[in-house]
Amino acid sequence: GGEIACRIPELFYWYGFAEEGCRWLERSLERVPEDDNLEVAARLRAGLARLSSDANARLNASERAIELSMRLGDARLCATAYTRHAVALYMIGRFDDALAANDRACELLRLGPTPSNLPFAWALQHRSWMLAELRRFDEARACIEEAIRIFTLRKAEREAWGLSGDLAELEFAAGRAERALEIIDEAIPVATESGDPERESVFTCNRAGYLLRLGDFMEAEATARDAVVLALKTHRTERILHALEHLAAALACRNDVERAAMLAGFVEAGYSSSGYERETTERSSYEILTGVLRRT
Repeated sequence: GGEIACRIPELFYWYGFAEEGCRWLERSLERVPEDDNLEVAARLRAGLARLSSDANARLNASERAIELSMRLGDARLCATAYTRHAVALYMIGRFDDALAANDRACELLRLGPTPSNLPFAWALQHRSWMLAELRRFDEARACIEEAIRIFTLRKAEREAWGLSGDLAELEFAAGRAERALEIIDEAIPVATESGDPERESVFTCNRAGYLLRLGDFMEAEATARDAVVLALKTHRTERILHALEHLAAALACRNDVERAAMLAGFVEAGYSSSGYERETTERSSYEILTGVLRRT
């Protein structure tokens, strides 16, 4: 059972069944004594760090995965654990710590069979998020380009085009919202056609944020409503909070201040209880929202 459970996180993540995947992993962990099977236990913890919708649970699971894989002396598993830990730290806004954990993952992955492996490309993708938050835009772009090169080389076209969402976020963070919107408008139809609910949800959510920044409040509201529907299908807590944040800001900008304030309160409570921090696009919409609410 533990062996099978180890293999499910990616599958459950990409098809929007993270919660169900989490339950299977937790059940398996109850049945696998850590000391008897370090490898299975480490992989289950790394899986939890991938699927849990609670930021602190992700952090704890990834820390434990690092400890277990180090005891095991398995460099590859260690790299996975550090990769997950870096993302968990990023999600709670600890960007410098996230970058340090990502450094460790990249070091271990470079020592692996070939540095053109897919896990290395994923780690570079995550690294670009951290660098963008730290406003190191040129380095972030270099990471995205290198990840695209590796994915393309390994015939992982879906992953390669998926990075267009990261490029759009980078443009937005650097103050080029129009360019971000152009990139995402090309990417969304591809996500829809290829049946990729996860990316369609992320891209639509970000599109709402770009439109808000550009002052197109009517289109922003319509996009934010779509984003909420898509986010609910993915069952990802942070995604639902992001979509509702954009919707609240759009409503505020369209003078529906009462509903905006109510939604804003709900979102704020959600961030507090789940431990997540706002990312670039959500911070932008949050500033727009609070600006309007202060004036009324």
